[in-house]
Amino acid sequence: MRTKEIAKEIRTTLKELNGVKLSVTSDYNHIQVNIMEAPFNVYINNDMESGSVNHYSYMNSESLTTEAKTVFQLVDEIILKYHWDKSDAMTDYFNCAFYYSYEIGKWDRPFILNN
Repeated sequence: MRTKEIAKEIRTTLKELNGVKLSVTSDYNHIQVNIMEAPFNVYINNDMESGSVNHYSYMNSESLTTEAKTVFQLVDEIILKYHWDKSDAMTDYFNCAFYYSYEIGKWDRPFILNN
């Protein structure tokens, strides 16, 4: 399945999340998921309007709220249905289905809390 189709599935599946607006973009081999608006705080300290999220360890993050982790976990469930990774960093060999990344807001549009 191509990244464009996976991004579309993420959009349609997560459209049901009440009040959460995502930006899901894709290109040749990358899927970018941004939380743009939500009825909950994304950061515990609420001191940032945007930033990147490590998609390998977001569940252990001390700066993300439980609600934000839940949203990224739902995105993960969709992405990991199609993703495979046979990379070996020890030998500098990279071979995966596609790359993906998570962010809060965008560089030109900050996250919006919509109560």
